[in-house]
Amino acid sequence: MHIWTHCLDRSVPKLTEAQAQRWAMGNQGGYTSPRDLLHTIATGLQIILPFDITSLYPSCQRPIEYETPTGVKRPLEEWYQGFPDIRGGMQLEDYNDRDMTDHDYTDLKPKLGMLRISYDQSELKSPVLLANLEAGLNTALTYVGKHEGWFTVAQVRQAYHYGVKIVLHEIEYTTNSFEPFKEYVSIFEQKKNQADVDNKRLDDLKNSRPLTEAESDEYDANLYRRTIAKLMLNSLPGRLNLNINRKQTMLTRNTADLVPILADEERYKLSELQELKVGTQSVLKAVYTEGDYDYHVQQFDVAPHLSAYMLGYSKMLMASHFKFIREIGATPLYTDTDSIKILFENQAQVKLYTDQFVPTVKTFGGME
Repeated sequence: MHIWTHCLDRSVPKLTEAQAQRWAMGNQGGYTSPRDLLHTIATGLQIILPFDITSLYPSCQRPIEYETPTGVKRPLEEWYQGFPDIRGGMQLEDYNDRDMTDHDYTDLKPKLGMLRISYDQSELKSPVLLANLEAGLNTALTYVGKHEGWFTVAQVRQAYHYGVKIVLHEIEYTTNSFEPFKEYVSIFEQKKNQADVDNKRLDDLKNSRPLTEAESDEYDANLYRRTIAKLMLNSLPGRLNLNINRKQTMLTRNTADLVPILADEERYKLSELQELKVGTQSVLKAVYTEGDYDYHVQQFDVAPHLSAYMLGYSKMLMASHFKFIREIGATPLYTDTDSIKILFENQAQVKLYTDQFVPTVKTFGGME
């Protein structure tokens, strides 16, 4: 966080509690699931290949661009907006539950925010929007045909472009955009890539002769530098989406431990108090939160509106892959957040896919 804040050219304001709750709905993790038959065997000219996006989350913290044998590719160029700059505040607008039109698609382009929509993607070969389903303590992020939820403007515009039927309900947005992660990502991308280049050279050397002690130490040092760079790149989005008002649990046999929680209602909010039997012993369980949102938000540099946009871009990038795979006649078999296992009917399909998504030089946001 300290390094990131020094890379910023402007401050990032705090959200109100109501805003934070809305933006939290857009902070959903990765999707992992079979996309077709669980048991598939390639026959004849078919071939099954795995692909993995290079540094998915870091790549979605800035415009995605890479070069393949057929030219420069910008898979999200039509919908990429940067990140919402909320220093001037945000506006609320009611769409009165109307069907989204081409006019709305154009009108939404300069707006960065969260949209509440209902959608129907049941007729699409490749669904676009993910729903977070809950049943008791269990949750699942998955594709459903029809649902309602909050999504970034960029996600909604891509979904509409891909053929999803959308009803617009309400939006919270700004028209101001900025790039808060570009410099930060570039710093650690360079360090990570340099470590890879240096160790590739040492790996090639190792194939011809044993490494010297100094070369072995250099190899280990490069691995360490690469690990630190990767940690810096992947941990920042999670840190910005930290749950700052988490419930705490106390287990005690001494009722005196509960006195501060029960006596100070301004500082502590008790949500559960029960007695548990452990053999012949009894234990008191208290579930509570300490402090309110306004107190916690001043202690932590959180920005759920920024992490929501980054996660939104990551799902949009994956959606662009799934759509292309179906369009060329191939089949996505399985996905795990940033990877896809694909069944191609022939080598021609493999070339179509790699020409679109696999850079000639390993690049953030490209497949490998």
